[in-house]
Amino acid sequence: MGLGELVFPGDDEWVDALGVETAPVGGDATVRGLGYETVSGDLIDLSCDILGNSIRCRWMRGQDVLADIFREGVVMLSLSQREGVIEIVVTSDLESLKAELAVRVHPDVQIRDQILLK
Repeated sequence: MGLGELVFPGDDEWVDALGVETAPVGGDATVRGLGYETVSGDLIDLSCDILGNSIRCRWMRGQDVLADIFREGVVMLSLSQREGVIEIVVTSDLESLKAELAVRVHPDVQIRDQILLK
């Protein structure tokens, strides 16, 4: 069973939350990417294959990669803003697993990853 096209925020939502727009990666309009510099100078590099239902999120400090996460089976990518905290939330739903990856990007970076059997 196919997952269908994943739900992905529009550019206006990215601009409102983070002040950045997504851009095509490698000339493919269905693969979107963005780079976001945090207040501490870290970089969050996010790419999303909308038709392939996958994301890659890298957290970098200078040349050091602190986290490099690849997730398949993604059905929704959303932005959460509350009480000064901004998170990128990735929801995956596979036949036997359900997962949520939350990457807090403001005011500091934190990663919360939960993978559960159905």
